[in-house]
Amino acid sequence: MVAPRPTVLVVPGPSADVRPLQSALASQGIVAAVQPPDVISPRPSGLLHYDGVVLDNVPAASLGLDQMKTLESYVRDFGRGLVAVGGERSYAPGGYADTPLDGVLPVSAKVPMIRRKVPVALLLLIDASESMSRGNARGTKMAMAKQAAADAVSALEDDDQVAVMIFDTRTQVVVPFQRVGDAASRERIRQLIARIAPGGGTDVYSSLQAALDLLGRQTAQARHLVLLTDGRVYDYRDYGDLVQTYRRQGITLSSIAVGDDADAELLRWLAERGGGRYYFTGDPSELPKILVEETRLTNRPALVEQPFLPLAGATGAAPGLLPTPLPKLGGYVLTSPKPTASVALSSPQGDAVLAEWQYGLGRVLAWTSDADRRWSGDWLKSPEFARFWSQAVRWTLPSPLEGVLRARADVAGGQAIVAADATSEGGQPVSLRDTRAVVTGPDGRQATLTLRQVAPGHYEAADPAGPPGAYSLWVGQYEGGDLVAEDRGGFVVPYPAEYRRFGADRPTLRELAQATGGDLIDGPASAFVRSGATAPGRPVELWPYCLLAALGLFVAEVALRLRLQRLLASR
Repeated sequence: MVAPRPTVLVVPGPSADVRPLQSALASQGIVAAVQPPDVISPRPSGLLHYDGVVLDNVPAASLGLDQMKTLESYVRDFGRGLVAVGGERSYAPGGYADTPLDGVLPVSAKVPMIRRKVPVALLLLIDASESMSRGNARGTKMAMAKQAAADAVSALEDDDQVAVMIFDTRTQVVVPFQRVGDAASRERIRQLIARIAPGGGTDVYSSLQAALDLLGRQTAQARHLVLLTDGRVYDYRDYGDLVQTYRRQGITLSSIAVGDDADAELLRWLAERGGGRYYFTGDPSELPKILVEETRLTNRPALVEQPFLPLAGATGAAPGLLPTPLPKLGGYVLTSPKPTASVALSSPQGDAVLAEWQYGLGRVLAWTSDADRRWSGDWLKSPEFARFWSQAVRWTLPSPLEGVLRARADVAGGQAIVAADATSEGGQPVSLRDTRAVVTGPDGRQATLTLRQVAPGHYEAADPAGPPGAYSLWVGQYEGGDLVAEDRGGFVVPYPAEYRRFGADRPTLRELAQATGGDLIDGPASAFVRSGATAPGRPVELWPYCLLAALGLFVAEVALRLRLQRLLASR
């Protein structure tokens, strides 16, 4: 059996150069379709024409919650492959922690607590405009922002520096920069934060200028600003020069958008250009968790940027995957391997560089370095680069399927009957296989069915028919937990039979009219005629005259156009 070339979806992040990876895969016979993150549909059926997905330095903010759940089901339930490629916008810096995507990967995005920390100067810039006084049953945005700021202070080390500024149409320093210190010092800082009250409008640009002046005077090794706002910016001044000044001074900037009214586009742009992370939450009660995680990332940097020679691990699933000798890498993202994961490559400090595991029916591979020139420049020059990435991706892809499976569905008696016929390569019926079907309705909801064998190689299951519309169908067969055959199709649940009758029910209408002493009006002329009554005047149907007038005007308009064209041509 000659199988078609595998096809993978390559999703690049905002700052990823995906060309080296795409070229490497294409040179090894893998079709790499490069698409933006929004191509990932909210349900797995939209991805099933791909054998696997590669996320290249994609931050969690570029993927919605539904898209991450789609990837989870795509791997776990449908046996497809997933490769996560690192970079400065992935794993912990990309906000993967506590997301469905983090659950799929063989490494945790949370930075290990035992890793080195650097002294940090953290400035919290909090929106104190009037809109922050709104919220939900769990509390107002301002109450949650104050709680988040207090929790962030608790997450800092004693030697760290912290300050809090608030802004509306003006900027005010609530907590001047000071050492976090002991418990008594932390309590004094929390008391100052508790006094914050919402005020007037929103001026983000001026507040960022004031924050830059304050942070620029600090001498800590790491200086970081977190901007928290629910406002929309209408005065678009030149933020580009301002953010460049931040970066020249070695200051990083993260942003948190609160609610749908926040200027998400600007806040995401500020975080990307400011070297930080972007967060969005529609629930103010999520703010404390978000800000604490951001604080931990600030004083425990997740990026290790120093040349090193990766070391082969004691475990690793893909034979022949690693080139020899191993080229140097320039950096990687700190992660924590999960207990059941296999680490094939690690750094000299013991951190995972290449890890893999089985997740449900599918395989997942995590590469914590990148695939472009920032950290993998030496790998790009190596003749083994293309072979390494093609084998890494191929390892995650489903195995070639055995035999033939044909699935179909029929709707009868208010039920959808899903049937599948399984045969071997020689055409013989294949019996006693674990056969499952996934039915996706027009509203995106999915139902999983277990098909029962009712004849040699023939499997069936019945499910109540849903609302009218088009349904997609996927049927797969498993042996020993591995997907060995699959087929896709669809069916339509029609509208009820009563909707199939077209036109007027003249006999019933005539009977009703006679029973009540009325008349059946079956045309424009009969509307003016009553039984036993004489209507004044004579009804005239005007539509023939209107039609003739329209035809005459049409001919006149064409003639006029031709006349104008001749006049223009003669000039």
